[in-house]
Amino acid sequence: MRRSADGNGGAICPHHRNARKLAEGSEHALRQKGRAARRFLEPASSLLPRLWLHPRFRHRRRHRFRPGNSGRGAERPGIHLEFSSFRLPSGNGTAYPGPAVLGQGRRRRVIRGLYAITPECADTRMLLNMVDQAVSGGASIVQYRSKHPDRGLRLDQARRILKLCNRHGVPCIVNDDLELAIECGADGVHIGKGDGSVQEAKRRLGDRIVGASCYNRMDLALDATIEGADYIAFGSFYPSTTKPGAVKASRELLQIAKLSIKIPVVAIGGITWLNAGEPLAGGADAIAVISALFDAPDIRMAAEQFSELFLLQK
Repeated sequence: MRRSADGNGGAICPHHRNARKLAEGSEHALRQKGRAARRFLEPASSLLPRLWLHPRFRHRRRHRFRPGNSGRGAERPGIHLEFSSFRLPSGNGTAYPGPAVLGQGRRRRVIRGLYAITPECADTRMLLNMVDQAVSGGASIVQYRSKHPDRGLRLDQARRILKLCNRHGVPCIVNDDLELAIECGADGVHIGKGDGSVQEAKRRLGDRIVGASCYNRMDLALDATIEGADYIAFGSFYPSTTKPGAVKASRELLQIAKLSIKIPVVAIGGITWLNAGEPLAGGADAIAVISALFDAPDIRMAAEQFSELFLLQK
């Protein structure tokens, strides 16, 4: 076998010399942003199998490249991206060049099943009774949602509902109001349009749950996931009495999201026990319900019926 000097008095075979050149060139590619890095990380690339087998890069096998970070600078922990060549639709009708798998390396929250959202109710005792029936019937997460102008009432209700949910081992999050969520010690917050950024909520809440409304827009879902959201919500899937003018989401949107994002996806908007099959067939991990649950004659029975839909999926 032909050998050539390695510059230090030793000798290397052509195969090892070529491998070293490949490794050095690929290491440079790993430090680049944007298009060059995306080309390098393309799943079909013939360079990856050889590079990953090279001894110099064995330590990289456990890690994924994080776009937006060159070298050892600051990066968002736990967010791993894999780029693909296909394009995803955004809400404005244009093609959105997004990652193929987003949030894959992150610790997944168990958000599955009936997601109960509280109705407007100034009677705290009545509201607590309704929430108690919902969680007793199988609701797996409760969102306290209130637009009442009395902040003192909202804080008191949030604290009491949180205490009730803690007894049942069910997480309780606050809708739209990050300050209220922090003050009452809630398990998280749900961010809607105009309620601030997911990134800021994660910074202030730490490891607690942060969800994001994405309406019918895949680009918002991708952005929320990159910022650290623990789940995303699409809707409205059906006409809703809570939000009559809400945009309509589709089953196809859920299917695209499940292929692109590895955090839980929640379906919301006009969902009843009779029509819940459509979003569930699209891949929804949870269904968020207000009226069909809390307006039912027997809230506990309604919660049990919704929960049974997820048992049938197993």
